[in-house]
Amino acid sequence: ENPQFLQRYDTVVSAELTRIDAIIEELLAYGRLAPAARQKTPINPLIREVLILIENELDKKQINLKTYFNDDNTQIMANANQIKQVLMNLLLNAIQAMPQNGTLTITTEKETDSTISDENLITKLKIIIGDTGCGIAQDQLPNLFKPFFTTKSTGTGLGLSISQRIVKEHAGEIAVTSELNRGTNFIITLPANQP
Repeated sequence: ENPQFLQRYDTVVSAELTRIDAIIEELLAYGRLAPAARQKTPINPLIREVLILIENELDKKQINLKTYFNDDNTQIMANANQIKQVLMNLLLNAIQAMPQNGTLTITTEKETDSTISDENLITKLKIIIGDTGCGIAQDQLPNLFKPFFTTKSTGTGLGLSISQRIVKEHAGEIAVTSELNRGTNFIITLPANQP
């Protein structure tokens, strides 16, 4: 018997079991994702709640946070917990893309449909999450939302796939632009509701 081999074997097996367990958990979450009750949800306060949860990570990595919010009355019809899950996933990805320092920017914008005569009717809300991190190669962008695809050394590659599914089930879209060594922007577009 080789004790070093057994010790290394135990370490690898333990790590792999933990990884497989995480994949199974995410697969189960992916499978049971069903349309949930939605209600009028003011988006900016929801984002602020999520930002409180990542404050510690921002401080640890000395990441500068910039927020550019439209007025707090803009609402979406949403399952708040599911939208929080999407925001948390995108924000943590952005933080991981910036090893130390950097800037995380969150912007909310209202859009009106020029084909509708009522100029005050907000039809879409955009949430833009930007980072000044390592960026993503252009040839990898088309695969980003595919299950199990990841550009990171850790993770299961399901976070963005689940996020996209949640956004689509909210009648929205999620897009990404990126430049290597310059940063990445994720743009979520959701139908908006007047208060």
